[in-house]
Parts: sequence; structure tokens; C-alpha cells
Amino acid sequence: MGRARYDIYAESSVGVMATGREFLDAYSRVAAVDGRFRLGRTSSLTMLYAGSQHRDDEGAERTGPSAHVAWNRQGRNLSYGASFDTVDPNFRTDTGFVQRVDTRSARANAGYQWWPDNLVLHEAVVPVPVLTRG
Repeated sequence: MGRARYDIYAESSVGVMATGREFLDAYSRVAAVDGRFRLGRTSSLTMLYAGSQHRDDEGAERTGPSAHVAWNRQGRNLSYGASFDTVDPNFRTDTGFVQRVDTRSARANAGYQWWPDNLVLHEAVVPVPVLTRG
């Protein structure tokens, strides 16, 4: 297994990874390239593309890709983002954490953080009666 990463500029990098496992005539190999890019002060783009080569104990060979792309914006109050993930039906790895293949998902999220002005927030402790059997 190996990984290399190169920083391009502040909070932005590209990387490559390779894993391999061989046992008798079976093998499992994965190679991947990934990147994280800061886009201005509040946005980022994350990408990963991986390909696998796999031969099981019976000699069946499979090759397949997996991909992930995500874009996020993190503001003081409003944050939102979107992502897409896919794992090919033939993607296999004996060295990774892929639990399910043949999946595709698209997600979007949004959130708003409210910051009160000139208020001091206090923690309130409210006693809770404890019921016991006697």
C-alpha cells in the first residue's frame, strides 16, 4: 500500500494511492487519484477516482471504477453543498472499506447558523426529579 500527496497551494492538494493484495492465484489491486481544492475563502471541491482489478479464488476477473465529487460552501451563516458518488458493479477490493457495490447517490445539503447579537447565553440547569421504587 502506498500514498503520495502534493500540496498545490493553501488548503489544496492532489494525491495518488495504490493498494494490492495477492494470495495464491487471487489478487486485489486498487489505484486512485484524489484532489481537494480551495476555491476562494468559502468554497471547496473534493474529488476521488479509483479503479480496481480483482481476481477471486475461482479465477473470475473483474475491473471497475469508483468516483466521488463534492462541492461545499461554508459561510458564517449559510452553508450548502452537493455531492455525487458512484461505485461500479464490478468494483472489488480486499484491502478497503467498500461494503456495497453498484451504487449511485447524489446529495445536497444546506444549513443556516444563527448567531445572536449582544446576548450572553447561560447554561440553565433544571433539576429533574428521580423516581425510585421503595
